[in-house]
Amino acid sequence: MADEGATDWLEAACERSKGRPLVERMLDLEMRGFLPDHNLNYTDKAGMAHGVEVRVPLIDQRLVDFAGAVSWRLKTTLTEEKWIFKQAVAARLPRSVLTRKKTGFGAPVRLWVVGRLRGVVEDVIGSRSFSERGVFDPIAVRRVLDDTIEGRRDGAYLILSIVLVELWLRRFVDCGFPSSRANLPGRVEGCASGQSNIAGR
Repeated sequence: MADEGATDWLEAACERSKGRPLVERMLDLEMRGFLPDHNLNYTDKAGMAHGVEVRVPLIDQRLVDFAGAVSWRLKTTLTEEKWIFKQAVAARLPRSVLTRKKTGFGAPVRLWVVGRLRGVVEDVIGSRSFSERGVFDPIAVRRVLDDTIEGRRDGAYLILSIVLVELWLRRFVDCGFPSSRANLPGRVEGCASGQSNIAGR
């Protein structure tokens, strides 16, 4: 997918599955796109970073081939997804497991934003550099953070992204892209020495 535009890839994928039921076409896109490019990719990298060889039994080739041959009408109903899969394991798993909502394996970003990293977030979005840069509206960002802290909404991923953008701008725009850390102007000495200028100017 990296060698061709995302639009070209999507058009080719849709053309390949043309004439098949909509559910099957959506599953084909998930299997050939999102699954290897996102879920499996991130899982493998996270595992390798900690020396863990992750195994994903549900993508065993034999199981994938079998699932592909099963009618979409057995895979989902108007009220339930993965119907045939749940039926197959119903005798082995508690009902609480079969009926609980789908849950991803995301990082606990909300806990970070409202907990251990809250001070960092507050310093960044309250800094003069953040306010004067003009990339984000500080008042709107403050409102999203307050709503997240009070539980009115979950804007944790948005807040984290904004904070990371601001920190990136400080490091690579405000400080430039020095080819060498030697003989740098005084205004970027803090950046060059690796000091964390969280509070901004």
